[in-house]
Amino acid sequence: MTHIFIAYAREYELFATQLAKSLSDIGADVWIDVERIPPGMKWHKAIEEGLKVCELMLVIVTPESMASANVEAEWFYFLEEKKPIIPILKKFTDVPPLLRPLQYIDFEAQKYPEAFQQLHSELIRRGLTVKPLSQGAVLKPIPKQDPLPPSTQPSRNPIMRAIQQHLREVMIGVIVTVIGGIVLAWIIQADRFAASDNDNNEPAPLSGFQILQTTEAELTQSAGTQAAFDLTATEQFVSDSNATATAAQFAATETSAFATLLALSATPTPTPNATATLIAFRPQTNPDWTPIERDFNEVTMVLVPAGCFMMGSINSEDEQPVHEQCFDQPFWIDKYEVTQAQFRRLGGTQANAPGFSGDDRPVERITWFEARDFCELRDSRLPTEAEWEYAARGPDNLVYPWGNTWNASNAVWNRGSSQGTANVGSIPAGVSWIGALDMSGNVWEWTSSLYESYPYDAEDGREADTDTRTDVRRVLRGGTWFSFFTDDLRAPIRFRGNPDYGDLNGGFRCARSYE
Repeated sequence: MTHIFIAYAREYELFATQLAKSLSDIGADVWIDVERIPPGMKWHKAIEEGLKVCELMLVIVTPESMASANVEAEWFYFLEEKKPIIPILKKFTDVPPLLRPLQYIDFEAQKYPEAFQQLHSELIRRGLTVKPLSQGAVLKPIPKQDPLPPSTQPSRNPIMRAIQQHLREVMIGVIVTVIGGIVLAWIIQADRFAASDNDNNEPAPLSGFQILQTTEAELTQSAGTQAAFDLTATEQFVSDSNATATAAQFAATETSAFATLLALSATPTPTPNATATLIAFRPQTNPDWTPIERDFNEVTMVLVPAGCFMMGSINSEDEQPVHEQCFDQPFWIDKYEVTQAQFRRLGGTQANAPGFSGDDRPVERITWFEARDFCELRDSRLPTEAEWEYAARGPDNLVYPWGNTWNASNAVWNRGSSQGTANVGSIPAGVSWIGALDMSGNVWEWTSSLYESYPYDAEDGREADTDTRTDVRRVLRGGTWFSFFTDDLRAPIRFRGNPDYGDLNGGFRCARSYE
């Protein structure tokens, strides 16, 4: 049975429980705190056990969850353990850099049934065991759910739930004034600890589970204070003694929680930096990666994850020796070749107009210098030939962007001058593993690299942008609409051109470093 952990902010508990029910209906074993923490069990201990037994996490992305230390500790634990995470977008917000490479399921833009169908398909794609979808309750739309107002938010803490339930069961007549005194005591206690903390240097960042334990104390305090104010205004108690005993017991729990907080702050464990954790996203095979898109200046780019591949081939002397290239950082590359409309809109200039006019056709007859300057206008750059080849082949070292077997229907090639180029992205079947199109055919694409012998070494001067000589050739990649030999459409193929010359076969796409 598939074990799924749902991480969320309590403002969206209604949505989280509905999603949990839908997943249970298709046979998933769902871990969600409102159902899995028994009375009397410590909250952070229960969360820790849930994280350990679950094999997949769904993070419900909202402004509240992305600001929650609880939720951060939960998904960070999964990253450290290299377990898969699927973000569930409920309300658009900025997400931490470590989550940005993950493909999300959009429950905000899509209706609930359509979004859940997409999630169901993703679970199957990942090899998880779930039942086929029915037309029953799992696909029943749910009403739009905005965050619960603070005064009506149920507590996620099981201790507070038990206290609230007990107080509601014994309410009858008059408001107990002692509650106000207890609330004041809690406030004074909180101020004392806050003042004590301000007298010292700010502690170093806590580890994942220290964050969980620390935030439990904070959550217990804030939830207790909120509940006390709510009960003062709306609830009545049988006797002062019952209320006092309950509140005193809770105050003792608060004191213990604060003691734990101070003890943990004394010996913190630093969290790994973002670069180290991003290495965990390094795919070993092409199918391990799900394409991720992002628009920069209204231009769609796709993310290329960190990883390794074997550069070159034995087919041609200038592609040898075959050697490993690794990327420690992900980077972005254009999903499409730069179009003529995009080139004009963003201020590109070229001495010679394209020979095949059309807004959605690629720019051609462009020099290397003109292509480089245009990418800089976009706060981007030309890709290196190693980056270009990795984006086309991936860790599977494919011969063509789509696989190792030639397919004449997957590329714009073998066309006469009366046809010329095609609109970019016109052949979706030729897509590469990271979601880039036309990496085989349509136009040759300039890279930043000087044409030098292998093995490729980015530090040997071939990526120098200071060489303005026109007789030093630069590398183009990918083949063209005019190619009639399939060998010219291979991903490892290298073509060299003078940087000041542009013809009907040459275009480009841009890249940019990961942010």
